[in-house]
Amino acid sequence: MGSRMRFIRRLILLLYPALALTPLDIFVFSPESKSGLIQTARVSFERFLQAEGITAQVHFFANAIDLETALPRIKPGYAIVASYYYAAQSRELQWRPLLSGHHNGDEFFHKIFMVDQSVTKVTELRDKPIATTSFGAATLSFVNQQYLQPIGLTISQVRLITVSKDVDGLMALAVGQVKAAIVTQDSIERLKTINASAFVSMKEWRKLPAIAYPKLVQFPQAQDAAKLRQVMRKISTNNDGGDFLRYLGVTGFQ
Repeated sequence: MGSRMRFIRRLILLLYPALALTPLDIFVFSPESKSGLIQTARVSFERFLQAEGITAQVHFFANAIDLETALPRIKPGYAIVASYYYAAQSRELQWRPLLSGHHNGDEFFHKIFMVDQSVTKVTELRDKPIATTSFGAATLSFVNQQYLQPIGLTISQVRLITVSKDVDGLMALAVGQVKAAIVTQDSIERLKTINASAFVSMKEWRKLPAIAYPKLVQFPQAQDAAKLRQVMRKISTNNDGGDFLRYLGVTGFQ
């Protein structure tokens, strides 16, 4: 009788998927990720989840404002977000962390403080524009503590320019719109392949303190978190999720 019921259930899933399954909504917000891979990352992640028995609709966001605006309308169950955005918003959004991304076991990455070639000392950056990705209301306090204070500056001493992607900050630095840009090593390598001449006008100033990779978090209304957590631990062993992992710049979740 048990095998008969399982057969009937599989038949229902095949013939009436919309009735049999309620799609799970998952938000993704990771400013350091490869924005050019969003479409392939979405297909990759949804296909991986489908193969594991989870029908999901994955929503990617370029900025925190759009994500927060969409929350009351979509009411997602889960999100994969930058670790610093999690730290800033976890209390307000009542997030529960489930897993953390890693790259070959390494839980952290570093951003690089790039400056104009003319800069020879940190005091020359005072009152100058500095580009960084934005992640909402907590951007100023985080940038101040994590990026500026370690090199001897404060948020009140510079003009912070927020951008959607690290590459935008690098391009602004290349054309002289800003005096410095806070970016990932990966974004530097990507721009080198597109426009190596852009680096003639800039140089690396310092590697900044470590930042944890993105986190998988659960909203209060989420159901069956144990299943998603178990499935996400397997994503690195399944080719279907490869493009999604490459988009995030991680090799798995733990």
